[in-house]
Amino acid sequence: MKYKLLLLLFFVVSNLFANDEKMKIGILYEKIFTTKKEARIGARLWLKQLKEKNISSNVEIIFYTDEKNLLEDYKNKKISVVVASVSLYYENKKLIDNITSHRWIMSLSKGMFDRYYLIKNKENKANLKTINKSNIYYRDEMSKVWLNYLFYKNKNNSSNNNLKKIEKESSLVFNVFFNKNEISIVSKDAYDSIVSLNPQIEQNVEIIEESDAIFFNGIGFTRKNVASKIEKSIKLMKDNFIENEREYDALSFSDIRKVYVLEDDDLSKTDAFYEEYLKLKKIRN
Repeated sequence: MKYKLLLLLFFVVSNLFANDEKMKIGILYEKIFTTKKEARIGARLWLKQLKEKNISSNVEIIFYTDEKNLLEDYKNKKISVVVASVSLYYENKKLIDNITSHRWIMSLSKGMFDRYYLIKNKENKANLKTINKSNIYYRDEMSKVWLNYLFYKNKNNSSNNNLKKIEKESSLVFNVFFNKNEISIVSKDAYDSIVSLNPQIEQNVEIIEESDAIFFNGIGFTRKNVASKIEKSIKLMKDNFIENEREYDALSFSDIRKVYVLEDDDLSKTDAFYEEYLKLKKIRN
């Protein structure tokens, strides 16, 4: 289902705020989800599950399309929780960190972070300086960020006009397998899984670049002014939800494998990558 990630994010928040006080959650849906309609469908399903589990649903969800409005409301205490894109976090990291108590990320891979492969058909002679002549497929925002980073590093002046977003990870691989002019960015876990089922893929597909395992999809953070009220719930989530996540029905709707409440240095490698990426982006633009 297209709203899988949304449903799990809402479920995590319900564990953080299972109390009588109303909590306002700001969701930057366009950068993480597909449409506002699908986000609302996910919200209705989430509220239904909360009621069935007798968990407090005293939560207001506010959907945002404008990053500036979301940040302003977070800064001015109009919302207490934000679920947003990784780019929003890093482009406003100093502001967010100064007023945030807890951060958490959702992992789609076996480990805490994702690793990406840039793959092409073996008959495709393109390299990082010439791949602008090919269609390039991607699935999520972070894979696109990594691709742009590679463009900047290799002084490739490619525009984003040839980038095509698709939803199915299998299509990322099979488009390349069957078409010599196609290129894709795919997570290592997805690629390995597809190859294990279809070993012949490796006959036609070549990995031309591999990222470090530093990426993730979506980040949540909570304001400092509500931290004292949720410390117990945070501990409950860490001890129960994260360790026994398969007990929860919400995960049946999700591709998420695990939820991580972040410690201070967990993002050190991602921080370093994004710092370099933003510098290169500034020079490029």
